[in-house]
Formats: sequence, structure tokens, C-alpha cells
Amino acid sequence: VDGINNIIKDEWNGMLTETNAGFLKKIIIKAINNRHLREKIGKNARDFIIQNYALEKLIHQEFEIYSKLNPAIII
Repeated sequence: VDGINNIIKDEWNGMLTETNAGFLKKIIIKAINNRHLREKIGKNARDFIIQNYALEKLIHQEFEIYSKLNPAIII
């Protein structure tokens, strides 16, 4: 998927793979066999979402956009 590399960093907050069953099978087995990797990816993925996509942050960003379009809007 285009742009996915902007969000997912391989083995940091997700696992990237080619779009075929062989590659997918390989990373699933790797995840099953590596508890530390699963826990690291889970923690980092959660932290990334909280830091970048928390509801409060998204609302603030939208208000900033609206205020640029209409300066009468007070943030």
C-alpha cells in the first residue's frame, strides 16, 4: 500500500512483507516464535498511535485548519 512506510517501520511498530503467501507465512512464523519482537512491536505501535493520532491531537489539528480558513474561529 502506498504510504504505508510513513506509518509502519519494519520490526519497530509493525512487520512489512511482500504481497504473497510465502513472505506472509515467513513473518507470521517469525512473530509466533519471537515473544520479545511481538511485545516490542505492540508497545511501539501503541505509543506511535497515541503520539500521532490521539483524538485530542486530531481535534486540535482540525481547529488549526478551520482557523486558517476562517480567522474568526477562536481556538
